[in-house]
Amino acid sequence: MTKINNFTLVIPTYNRYGKLLRLLDYYNSFAFPFQIIILDSSTDKNKPNKLTTYLENENLKYLVFDSDILVGDKICIGVSKVKTHYSALCADDDFIVPSAIHESINFLEINYDYVVCQGCYTSFIENPSFTSEIEWKKTYPLRSIEQKLASDRVLNYLSDYSMSIFYGVYRLEVLRSGWEAVSQKTNDDRFGELLPAMLAVIAGKIKTLNILYSARQLDQLSGGYTSPTMQDFKHNNTYQSKFYNFKSCLVSNLQNQESISNKKAGKIIEIAMKRYLNNKTFRAKVKKIIESLVIFNRFIERFREKELAYFPIEYSNPANLSNIDFLHLEMIIKAHYVKNA
Repeated sequence: MTKINNFTLVIPTYNRYGKLLRLLDYYNSFAFPFQIIILDSSTDKNKPNKLTTYLENENLKYLVFDSDILVGDKICIGVSKVKTHYSALCADDDFIVPSAIHESINFLEINYDYVVCQGCYTSFIENPSFTSEIEWKKTYPLRSIEQKLASDRVLNYLSDYSMSIFYGVYRLEVLRSGWEAVSQKTNDDRFGELLPAMLAVIAGKIKTLNILYSARQLDQLSGGYTSPTMQDFKHNNTYQSKFYNFKSCLVSNLQNQESISNKKAGKIIEIAMKRYLNNKTFRAKVKKIIESLVIFNRFIERFREKELAYFPIEYSNPANLSNIDFLHLEMIIKAHYVKNA
C-alpha cells in the first residue's frame, strides 16, 4: 500500500498487549503505512517479544505513562506529539482500515469546511459460544453533519446521538484543541467523550463516506469498566458542576465561531444537551422494555431495521461483505484467536 505520510494514528492502551499486538500485526501487513504513536499506561511491564520488536520500527513511537494517569491527559499528551496534518485515535482492540484513512484524507484535502471524515463501522464478537468463528454484528448508524451554521450542527448532532466521531480522521489542530480542552475542563469519561466531538462539530462539518472504515470489538474482553452515565451524575448531585465546565468551553467556542452573544450560545448548548439526555433516557427505557418481553422479538428486529434505515445495507450485515478490506480484517482476527485458543 502507498505510504500515508501526512497522517498519524494514536493508540491508547492499558494492560492489553495481546490486543495491541493483534492491531500492530494488522498494520504490519501493510508495512506500517503511516506514523503510529502508542500511549501505554499498563501496570504490566512484561511486553511480548514480538511487540518489543515492532516498537523498534521507525514509524512507531512508544510513550510510557503512570498507570493512574487520566485518559484525557494521556490522549492530550499523545496528540501533542503528532507532527502530521491529520490524525485519528484507535482503541487497542479495534481496527481502522488504511485505505479508508487515505480516502478520508483525500476528502478533507479538497473540502476545507469539513474537519472530520470517516466511513462506516462494523462490529464483531471474537469468540461467540467458545467457537473459533467470528460473529459480525450490526453497528450504530452514522450520518454526515453538514449544516452551514455551527449552532445547527450542534443541535443536529446531539438531537440523535446514535453516532460517534471519536475515531474519525481529524485535522490535527481540531483534534489537538479538543483534547487540550478535555485535559483542562473535565476529568471524567462521559463528558470527556462528548467534549472533543462537540468542539469538532462547532469547528466545522463532519463527513461520513460509504466505505468500510473500522471494525470494533464488542465482547466482554474488550473492557470490563463501565463509565458512569449522565443519570448517575444527576443521582449523585455532580451533574451541574461537571456540566458547568463542559458548557463554558462549548459556549466560548460557539460564540467565537458564529459571532453570537454569550447568552444565545449558552441557550443553544442547553437545548442541545437536553435533547441528548432525553434521547438517551428514551432509548434506555425502550431497550429495557423490549428486552424484558421475549414475545416482541420480531418487533426488536423491526425497531433496529428502522433505526438503521439510513445505514448502508451492506454494513448493517457485515458478514455479507466481500471486499478485500473486510476479508483482510477477518483473517487477522481469526489468526489471533487460533494462536490464543
